[in-house]
Amino acid sequence: MRLAFKIMDYVVLDYIIDALFIFDILINFNAPYEDVANRYLVTDRKKIACHYLSSWFFIDFISSFPFYIFSGSR
Repeated sequence: MRLAFKIMDYVVLDYIIDALFIFDILINFNAPYEDVANRYLVTDRKKIACHYLSSWFFIDFISSFPFYIFSGSR
């Protein structure tokens, strides 16, 4: 958000947005998904985690990782 709007005063808002993205990752590790081939709902947490790790996890992690904390830009 700071890069798009050049806002420097919304540090708390940045942390809240980061927390929401991390919360989204935690939800995705626990949300069942539909196995399209066998047409049933997968509720086994280990299968859900493996499915999420092999699909959207990397993109979600990179988009929610707070790089600014480690870059020293604050």
